[in-house]
Amino acid sequence: MKSKNGWNDEGNGTNSIGFNALPGGALEGESFNYLGQFGMRWSSNQENETSAWLMILASGSRSASRSTSSKNHGLSVRCLKEK
Repeated sequence: MKSKNGWNDEGNGTNSIGFNALPGGALEGESFNYLGQFGMRWSSNQENETSAWLMILASGSRSASRSTSSKNHGLSVRCLKEK
């Protein structure tokens, strides 16, 4: 899933399934953090009124994980165009 470049500490992926996930970091308050270290993308599923599910890719990991976060954080989204 991870792109072949852009990740810190030689944490690049192979993009074997064509997702080409880049490390987007996160906007927390007025600070932009984790660029090059994490690729965090919102899911369309909410956990509750104040938090939602997200997918996490990390520079030092070969697997994806999921978690929840406050909707106040600025994370990446993936837009798909219907054919």
